[in-house]
Amino acid sequence: ALERTHLPDLIRQVVWQRLAHLSPTAQRVLQWAAVLGPVFWDGAVEVIGQVPREQVEAALQESIDQELIVERQACALAGQREYLFTNPTVREVNFESFPADLLQDAHRQTAAWLIAHGEEQIGEYLGQIAEHLERAGETELAVIYLCQAGEQSAAQFANAEATGCFGRALRLTPQDDLETRYLLLRKREKVYGH
Repeated sequence: ALERTHLPDLIRQVVWQRLAHLSPTAQRVLQWAAVLGPVFWDGAVEVIGQVPREQVEAALQESIDQELIVERQACALAGQREYLFTNPTVREVNFESFPADLLQDAHRQTAAWLIAHGEEQIGEYLGQIAEHLERAGETELAVIYLCQAGEQSAAQFANAEATGCFGRALRLTPQDDLETRYLLLRKREKVYGH
C-alpha cells in the first residue's frame, strides 16, 4: 500500500511549494548549494554562484527560516560557515532545477574551490573533489583524486570505500592506459588482501 501512495512525488510537490515562497535570490543560492553537495559553504556559493556575500547571507537565512537548510555549529574550513539540507529531497529538487547547460562548469568550479579552500583538511574532501571532477568531465584529474581517496580509505581500514574508489578510477581510466590500470588493480588487490 505504501508503494502505491507515490510518497516521493508528494514530498517533491511539498518541497516545490516551499521553494516557491522564497525570493529569486534564495532560490538561485539553493540551486548552487545543491551542486556543491549535501553539505555546503557560504563562501563557495558566493564565489561559484557569483552572488555578493550579503545576498548569500540573506538568502541562506531565508532558507533557514523556511527550514530548508540548517547551519552547522562547527566548520572544518577556516573562515567558512557550513550548512546542510534538512532533507535529501530538498537538495534533489534544487539540483534538478539547476540549468543543465551550466552544470558541468559548476562542477569544475566546485572542485577548484574545494581544492583551494580545503588545503589543511584536503583528505576529508578527496572523494568529493573526485566526484565533481568526474561530473565536470575532468576524468584524468578525477582518477588522481580517486586514487588518493582510495589510499586514504585503505590506510584507515575502510576497505569497502577504498575498493570503491579504485573501482571508479579503473572505470574512468582508458583501456589503453595499461600502466595506470595496472597500478590501480594492484592497489585494489592489496586492499582485498587485508
